[in-house]
Amino acid sequence: MRQDIVVIGQPSRTARSTGGPQAGLSWRHVATVLLLALTVPVFVTAGMTAVLLLPVMLAATAAGRLWSLMSREPRPVPVRRQR
Repeated sequence: MRQDIVVIGQPSRTARSTGGPQAGLSWRHVATVLLLALTVPVFVTAGMTAVLLLPVMLAATAAGRLWSLMSREPRPVPVRRQR
């Protein structure tokens, strides 16, 4: 059986990882910052828009509903015919 099997939780002994932690920024750091720079403003704008427009939309819907209830004339009750 091979003796150089890497077990989960143990660091591997390859040449790439023997140098210790890398100093500076890697491509993953740059990609993360770029992704956050693109998505955070979109989500903040969408959230602020929703918070600002929700009361306006609720008030407009309530006013329209109230207007339709008040302007409706009562319907006459149908007369039952005797047979």
